[in-house]
Amino acid sequence: MIPLSDEEVDFLLRFGGEEQVVEISKGVFEGSRVKVISGPLVGKEGLIKKIDYHKRKAILEVEMFGRKQQIRLGLEVQMEKA
Repeated sequence: MIPLSDEEVDFLLRFGGEEQVVEISKGVFEGSRVKVISGPLVGKEGLIKKIDYHKRKAILEVEMFGRKQQIRLGLEVQMEKA
């Protein structure tokens, strides 16, 4: 067993809070990039390694438990309104 570090606990609490439920983030296309406009992924676009648009999931790669882990979080992306 590997205990979570303080940084890992803080990271998880920022996303899920005390309720341990992660809300779905919402984003829009800005050119060829996605900008997250609401939800726990706001400002964390740099952590997103891949987006599964069909399943509405963002795949993040973070260091946890002493190695890199892939985390899937809900992300709904809409076309930017003109």
